[in-house]
Amino acid sequence: MWTKRDQAYWDELMIWEQQLAAAQNRAASEAHFFTSQAAAVLPEETQVLLAEKVDEGLQSIYAFMQKTQLQNEACERVLAVARVFDDEIQTLAHMRCLSIDQLHYISSQQTVRSRFMAVVQGALTGTGKLLPMAADVLSLPVIQLHVIETTAMSYGFDLNKPFERENVLHVLYTAMLPKQSRIDGWARLITEVEEGTFYIDGSWSFNESMLREPLQYMIKLAAVRGLRRQKLSGIPLLSMGIGIGSSWQIVNETALLAERYYQYRYLHEKKNRS
Repeated sequence: MWTKRDQAYWDELMIWEQQLAAAQNRAASEAHFFTSQAAAVLPEETQVLLAEKVDEGLQSIYAFMQKTQLQNEACERVLAVARVFDDEIQTLAHMRCLSIDQLHYISSQQTVRSRFMAVVQGALTGTGKLLPMAADVLSLPVIQLHVIETTAMSYGFDLNKPFERENVLHVLYTAMLPKQSRIDGWARLITEVEEGTFYIDGSWSFNESMLREPLQYMIKLAAVRGLRRQKLSGIPLLSMGIGIGSSWQIVNETALLAERYYQYRYLHEKKNRS
């Protein structure tokens, strides 16, 4: 049954979507100038090759995550919180009996962990030491993928289904788009939802338009490395601040997009059932 709270969340989604479209126009004419220029300097063949390698890396990282207990542990945490509201809940599918406010609360509780992980990793990277900086290359996409997974499960979507696992990557790719292109990725995501068609093919992949994120990451590492010697009481506070701020922003934007996407899917399916 469609409720007033469902409608309130739906209206909020529509407002957010309009804001995303408005941000497209603003971002097209401001900021990110340096990274846009840096991408333009790279030969087209290099951009294509780099995009392919990043895509392969993300696919490999996610495939490795499927072999760990990380996803199962996250699922158990989600179900444990859900049982506080309804002790009859046994599976993710049962979570559909909860209200949108309850699901949003569960999702928010789970993503706090990912944001905290991002802060810790950013602080370690901010020390300017080579090992934490190298680890950041792998840990940041792992945290992004994990925050999308936990959000999906919080809204009752079972990641044991192949197309659900593929959709996690779709959301990640959208989050990695530059701001002026993110509305296009969002439109593609919700078109799949509305048409009931979820593609598992090469049409979703990391491409040259997403190179801004890796370039910004390289700039961050260069800044951290260069500022690591500026210390206060023996602690490189400035470089650590850059590391924390950068990692938190990336994970926070990914978490927000994932929250909106799975809210949209949950509400869209509920509308069709009503």
